[in-house]
Amino acid sequence: MPDPLTSPVTLTLPNMGSLFVAPTIDPLSEHSSVQLGEPGIDTLLRRWKTDGNQPGTIRLVVPETEIGPTTEANANLALHRWCAAQRDRLAKERQLLVRVGKRSLRIGLIALAASFMLANLVGSTAFNFLPNVLQTTLSEGFVIIGWVVMWNPLDVLVFEPIAMRKRDEALAALQQSTVVVVAHPNEP
Repeated sequence: MPDPLTSPVTLTLPNMGSLFVAPTIDPLSEHSSVQLGEPGIDTLLRRWKTDGNQPGTIRLVVPETEIGPTTEANANLALHRWCAAQRDRLAKERQLLVRVGKRSLRIGLIALAASFMLANLVGSTAFNFLPNVLQTTLSEGFVIIGWVVMWNPLDVLVFEPIAMRKRDEALAALQQSTVVVVAHPNEP
């Protein structure tokens, strides 16, 4: 069984343009990227994320009419530039995410503190005039509201960066990979 980290990833495309541009969806096409209507680069990223993000060789299989003397060099250059641009965009998104997360964390902490104070107030003897069940329900409700308000800051600062880091790792591995362009064997 070939090692997925050292064997080339093969991607069959109807043309070189569909590496970066989504083709029109055609469920009857023999090319999976056309069936799904997604650019080939999305297929590669998905494979890289699941195969351990190791740099390797990308084997693009295209019709012979798409191959010229500079096709392979241009494909490598385009892939490297695209990955660099995507990583730059991702870094800017990460910076914005941290800023938004810190701002929402401040608001969330204030709301959490306020909800805890309200929960303690409602649970105190000052509200003994309420039935015990209602007093407990209101008190616990304020605690729940406080934690619900904190969900977004925690999501933004803890979980979203993990997904961004995984995408960046996949892009870095893809950027270090080498593209080899070969003619489709069934083409005349």
